[in-house]
Amino acid sequence: MTYSLVVVTGGATRHSVSAMLAEKMREAVTSELEKHGDVRVHALHIGKFAYEIAEKLSGDDEDPELQETYEKIYSADGIITVSPVFKASYSGLYKLFWDLTDEDDLTDTPTFIGATGGTQRHSLMLDHTMRPLFGFMGAQVAPTAIYATPEEVTGTDQATLERRIARGAQQFAALVRNYKDAQ
Repeated sequence: MTYSLVVVTGGATRHSVSAMLAEKMREAVTSELEKHGDVRVHALHIGKFAYEIAEKLSGDDEDPELQETYEKIYSADGIITVSPVFKASYSGLYKLFWDLTDEDDLTDTPTFIGATGGTQRHSLMLDHTMRPLFGFMGAQVAPTAIYATPEEVTGTDQATLERRIARGAQQFAALVRNYKDAQ
């Protein structure tokens, strides 16, 4: 069996802390799913499509590459998604990206959410903004969400973060396997 995952990051750059956290989450999930089959991953950095997202919101013709990206998301067996925290919420571009989906496009799709921010005081953002966003779209959000500061992602003592990611990856992988089996 082959599992298809899409990793969506909303950081300002391709090498952002959010992208690094998403990669750690992807590695843990891939390790879990490879016990049961092959894993195919499509990674997406939303910043690449900033102009195209604005064009689509204004009603202009849709960019074929952006449409192909959405199709990969809609057909995925699971989504791993991470955003930086800006003023107690996800980034504006991140929200615009998800605004372009219809509310039932992610129905029952397993989703593993994460966020990064400067301090731990932003960690509730996952439960106050991201979880409701994906809940509204009908996604199955893994119980464990991952929040991390830059020091946790890049520092020398990552053991606590790695344990949280491993727990979340196990939960998410179980959702993905059940979702795939039900299709």
